[in-house]
Amino acid sequence: MAAPCSKRRQSAASNEGCCVGHGGLPHFATEVEQLPRTPRTPRLQKQLASERIAALLEDRRIREYEEAAHRAHMDQLVESKEGKLKHAEEQLRQTTKDYIIGVWGGSQAAVRCVRSRGAGVRV
Repeated sequence: MAAPCSKRRQSAASNEGCCVGHGGLPHFATEVEQLPRTPRTPRLQKQLASERIAALLEDRRIREYEEAAHRAHMDQLVESKEGKLKHAEEQLRQTTKDYIIGVWGGSQAAVRCVRSRGAGVRV
């Protein structure tokens, strides 16, 4: 039997009326409170444990899939940044070479010096 509710409609026709303040739903507080008190059989405990393990394994599978996708995305990002860095280094090397040749007036000694050092030019 449901516990009395302070907002219960008093009706002579219905002894089990619904609660006005709870959206018209029946009052099941006592039924919910009694659920944990029911004795569990070993069979039920085994079933609940296997369901819990299955849920944990599914969560693990989903987490591993998401981590692999994140790792692949980060690897792709690193490759992209490395490509941009190499391009910037090549532009810097070419600009430095052009600057040295321009400042020294294109003298043959400067040109030979820059060409002999290649990518190892340092200003």
